[in-house]
Amino acid sequence: MQSKYFWNQWPKAYKYSYLLFLTLFVMAMLWMAVSYVIGVGNVLDWNILAQVDKAEIIVKTFKVGPFNLSQSVDSTIFTQEYAGTAPAINVFSYYLFLLAITLVATLLVTVISNLTRFWYYVGIAIFAFFLVSLKLELLLFFGSGQKIGLVIALILYLPLSFYFQSIKTETPLIKRFLAFFGVAIILAILIGFGTDVPHPFFYLSTSMIGSAFLISLLFIFGIAHEIIASFVYLLYGRVSSQGTKNGFIHFIVITLFYLVNLTLAFLHETNIIDWDFLYVNVFILLIISALLGIWGFRHRENQYDYIFKFYPTGALTFLGLGIVCFITIAHLQTTGNDAGLEIFRDFILYSHLGFGIIFLLYIISNFVSLLKKNLPLYQVLYRPNGMPYFTFRFAGIILVVAFVLKSNWQVPVFQGKAAYYNSVADLHQYNGEKQLAERYYKEAANYALYNHKSNYSLAVLSERSGNDEQALYRYKEATKKWPSPQAYVNLSNLHLKNQQFFDALFTAKEAVKKYPESPEVLNTLGLIYGKTSIIDSAIYYLDKASKIEPDKGGAISNIMALLAKNTFEIPVDTVLKEYQVGDDPISINNKLVLGNKTQQFLNIPFSKSDSALTLVDASILENMAINSLYDKDTASTEPITAYSRYPSNVAFKESLEYAACLQLYNNGDINNAFRRLNWLANTSEQMAAKYFDDIGLWALEQGAADVAIEYFQWAKDKGYDDAALHLAIALAENQNIPQAIHNWNELVQADDPSLKQIAQSMSSVLSLTPSEAMRREDSQLYLFERFMLSATDTLLFNSLVNHFEDPNYKAQAILDMARKLWKRDLSNSAIEIYSMAKGLNITDEELYNNLQFFELRMLAADGNIRGLAQKINQDIEFDTSHNLEKAYFTGLINEANGDSIAALINYKFISDRNPFYEESVIAAARYFGKSDAFKSYNVLLSALEINPRSIKLLKAYIYQCALVQQNTSANIALATLKPLVSYSEYNMIEANYKELVNKMNEEWP
Repeated sequence: MQSKYFWNQWPKAYKYSYLLFLTLFVMAMLWMAVSYVIGVGNVLDWNILAQVDKAEIIVKTFKVGPFNLSQSVDSTIFTQEYAGTAPAINVFSYYLFLLAITLVATLLVTVISNLTRFWYYVGIAIFAFFLVSLKLELLLFFGSGQKIGLVIALILYLPLSFYFQSIKTETPLIKRFLAFFGVAIILAILIGFGTDVPHPFFYLSTSMIGSAFLISLLFIFGIAHEIIASFVYLLYGRVSSQGTKNGFIHFIVITLFYLVNLTLAFLHETNIIDWDFLYVNVFILLIISALLGIWGFRHRENQYDYIFKFYPTGALTFLGLGIVCFITIAHLQTTGNDAGLEIFRDFILYSHLGFGIIFLLYIISNFVSLLKKNLPLYQVLYRPNGMPYFTFRFAGIILVVAFVLKSNWQVPVFQGKAAYYNSVADLHQYNGEKQLAERYYKEAANYALYNHKSNYSLAVLSERSGNDEQALYRYKEATKKWPSPQAYVNLSNLHLKNQQFFDALFTAKEAVKKYPESPEVLNTLGLIYGKTSIIDSAIYYLDKASKIEPDKGGAISNIMALLAKNTFEIPVDTVLKEYQVGDDPISINNKLVLGNKTQQFLNIPFSKSDSALTLVDASILENMAINSLYDKDTASTEPITAYSRYPSNVAFKESLEYAACLQLYNNGDINNAFRRLNWLANTSEQMAAKYFDDIGLWALEQGAADVAIEYFQWAKDKGYDDAALHLAIALAENQNIPQAIHNWNELVQADDPSLKQIAQSMSSVLSLTPSEAMRREDSQLYLFERFMLSATDTLLFNSLVNHFEDPNYKAQAILDMARKLWKRDLSNSAIEIYSMAKGLNITDEELYNNLQFFELRMLAADGNIRGLAQKINQDIEFDTSHNLEKAYFTGLINEANGDSIAALINYKFISDRNPFYEESVIAAARYFGKSDAFKSYNVLLSALEINPRSIKLLKAYIYQCALVQQNTSANIALATLKPLVSYSEYNMIEANYKELVNKMNEEWP
């Protein structure tokens, strides 16, 4: 055990010095291992690009006669695309590499100063060459391009080394090291303050690449046989004379198995074979060999003791060389310099195979008898009696050279140059010198074809400059040899950008084959499929991505976006429950859109710490407002309205206001919804046509076809496509038959076959005569009754209604005619027509409920409060869509019962809610008029601003004008009313108005 920890026998000064360098050796090894595991992630990361898209969401559906109409909104969805970042310039790695090389160079010059005269001159000449290779003149010492820096370095190092070697020979190694380290500090200070180039130490780091390669290769060659030597130790390392049973066979089998695996790896590296096989990892080989070499180098001291002893110079030299090797590899990995890494991959493999084969021959030729006798061979392994140790080394080098020649000797030379140029390019990139960086990256790409670092960096530079063609070429080059998922994804994204869909698809598929566990690659392929009709494949790949890294919300949000944007049979409920969106705002937004598409209330909490909104925040608020439409309870519009009023949110003001209007309408606040959306329609530059069409739909749903016509006409004039159909329906509903026929005939020319069929059917119905209608089936007869019969055609209706065979059609026709009469303020006739529905076997639940609520309206208008209360207590249920009716009926009952406080609350609620529910407005105005005539006047005036041709509202308003002596307003209202009623009705209304005016004049002379 003591021999394993040989340093414990050394004096403390050397023991601790060795342990320090051993620690650095292990740390360098660990850095290499960690950077290898991280891989391309050392220099490349992912950018997440949120792409904005729209999904059509149906927020409301309602029926007008035979037409199922819907109101839709274009909700914002976001797809999260990945893109590889630009390569990071790891300055820390360059400086750490510089520090490590400087430390080891200091150690080596210390060792050189302790050599004998001949080896000292050889060593110091090599060190001087190292100083020359740094090209210190390029640092422009004191503004000069002369070799001042090199001269200073030589003056600082060479005399001191000679002093220690020839004069002060007894100086301990540690003091020499400290002296040379002090020289390094002095030189660093001179460089820091005496040079005229930016980041001089970064430059020095790049210039040390070549020397680091040579030192590393020397170390790799020195330890290449250690694994086979360890086999000897395991089988023949015991001192026992009995040896190891069957050791020779075991040794040969193990060694040949090891060499065969190396051979397969070599054949694979040289592209001779491409088997699906787990090949040897060369960096693991290097680590194992290096660790074994700590003891192995000590064991072969007799082969180099003519230069220096193992204690302490040999041991420290070995660690120094190892530190350089591992630090260089780690530095190349952390800077993504794959051209340099390929040199190490090749030479580690070549050296282990070449020296391994020769070392096996060396053992057999020297110790075959000991092998067969199973004697402790390891004790004399480096004391050959046949093939000299030098021969083994020389033959091993020859075999390595043969391997290099077999794979083209120019390759490692060019790769070394490429590695150097990549480092120089990094320096210029860090300095902001883009043109110089591009130039050196191109040089590196020319020397090492298909090396990833050069081509990827050039692709990024080309893409930023708008040269997509060059960027495509460079990304393709970057994927040919040592690709990265970032290169594939960026290439695929660039193909999509240039409308090269299939190229993008094939690139993404190839990337998935190489990186099947990369969520970013899977996400990219899923989104590409999402642009096709193959949505199932898109969901499949996105689902795989989401399961690999569930904490990343990109794939989940993209699944939500695709489901929201496309229509196909997937259980959305399961999707909403399975995928947890967490706090990712984009995922929250897309989940809301998906919930809105399926009209599911999700109740997702969302809060902002400040008032300023991002695009995603604003979209979430809008989609939350839409999602509240599917809640059973009404939602407050205050939060979204408050955000829209902040000056910082001016870019989102219109969309937030629109969402608030949808909430207001859903809450039953028709008055404010109309006013606010009308204001938006008149101020919006891009969405005016859409807003006008929405208002028209609202008016049509409220039974005010005359109001809807104006808005649809404005929307159609502004080029809104759907407005043409809506206008034709509104004209038919308002019984403007000639105009309606004209508009339906226009729609006959539509490209949509279904719309064309509807238009032809409506044109035919609107051209029927009563006798023709009687001979048609119920559906056609119903359309004729609805669109062709006015409130004055009751006799014709009575003759037609009995031709219905289906009780549902008959009941619907009766309800339609009753509503026409009710709208014309012909209440008695409406009640008479309505009574015809009694006894019909109605199976349509919605129709039955509509009849029940219409009956409640008639009871309320007739003043039959007891009958109203009894009817309500029978089987009437008021959902949120009937809150207004509930408040209206309750207010009447409160008033009849003398509960003035409750009545006042209900009348205040209904007074400005829905100007199309005329009875509620008039009831509230009547109640307020008992104490405040002007308040009553204002209630009616406000309703008429929204519903200006309501006969009921106009009559009530005209009479109220008389009470508040607003004669001019009354005359305007009378002029509006005149074409809406019959001559006799108008005369009666005018007479009643004048009577009220005379009465008021008498009371207020």
